Amino acid sequence: MTMYLGVRGVDNKIRNVDDSNGYPVKVTGSIIKDSWSGSTTNTRTFTTPMTGFAIVNRDASSALTFTINGITITVDPKEPFDGKFDPFTSVTITTTVAYKAIVMG
Repeated sequence: MTMYLGVRGVDNKIRNVDDSNGYPVKVTGSIIKDSWSGSTTNTRTFTTPMTGFAIVNRDASSALTFTINGITITVDPKEPFDGKFDPFTSVTITTTVAYKAIVMG
């Protein structure tokens, strides 16, 4: 099964996040629960615990940061990130640049 969520190649075993500029991110073993894009600081809160997060910084010159479970990670320009975390119920993305994000549970 393949779904198009504004990112390329999401299937039920391996999820490939691609910002259409050739920066793939593979996230395995989770079910996608939410996806969104934006260009401003945003806190997403979830009613059930999540365990995976992927984001692509679509800007060519500025970094962004996100915070999960008190851990803040910087994502450099045009850089993808994907990772597993201890269960979390919110993520804060601090940015003024364009990004795409997916959360898995």
